Amino acid sequence: MTSLSPRLQAVVERVLPGQPVADIGTDHGALACALIREDRVPRAIAVDVATGPVGRAQDAVHRAGLGARISVRLGDGLGPLGPGEVGTVVLCGMGGATIIRILEAGRDKLGAVARLVLSPHTAAPALRRSLVAWGWTDVDGCLVEDRGHVYSVAAWERGSARWSEADYRWGRHVRARPDPLLAAQLERERVRLGAAHAAAQSGREPGDPEVEALALALGQLDRELVRLGCYSSSSSATRGAQLNSPSRSSEGVAVDSGLVE
Repeated sequence: MTSLSPRLQAVVERVLPGQPVADIGTDHGALACALIREDRVPRAIAVDVATGPVGRAQDAVHRAGLGARISVRLGDGLGPLGPGEVGTVVLCGMGGATIIRILEAGRDKLGAVARLVLSPHTAAPALRRSLVAWGWTDVDGCLVEDRGHVYSVAAWERGSARWSEADYRWGRHVRARPDPLLAAQLERERVRLGAAHAAAQSGREPGDPEVEALALALGQLDRELVRLGCYSSSSSATRGAQLNSPSRSSEGVAVDSGLVE
């Protein structure tokens, strides 16, 4: 029996128990097999857009003797699903823009879906904004370290909540409880953005939009590090003064979190 990676285990723990699940972009079918083996769900649908992963998933299901409870399907996004077939949809291991596209194209398939479990590689802030605009909110979330990378995993259900700019950038539930992984990632992001800001300042006129955007992102990042107890407020103020950028709201600044999400 293949053991799950820490990331997939975090996904398993956030799938609604007792309801059928669809794993979109299943690749090797390991998630669907694990959910059935643990008897967390009665049935699973494993979907992939490519024939190679579908073949691998079919082989895994056959070897596990789970063909009666797992349906492996070839198709794009939510297209292979019938209305009302599943209670949870999982999208893991793809970029945030791809997840947005899949959910947007398949909104007619989401009527009976009670929960989305999402783990994007990139563009997590844009994905969060889209989900909130569509009437979803996160009900659980965490960061997971897996093979040298840190990923976000979040469960979403229909509802509303108050979201700050920092929540969109790093995740509402991740920010709500202390997490050393978040602090370490923000420290690394601070170094990366600081270097980008210094490079952007070279040869630019004061007020250059790119320089200002990076300065605003750095200011928001410093405030988050202060909130997490990584910096004192006085050291953050010193860092902010060094940016030489007018203080204003960070609304609309399009800087990704830097997490490999």
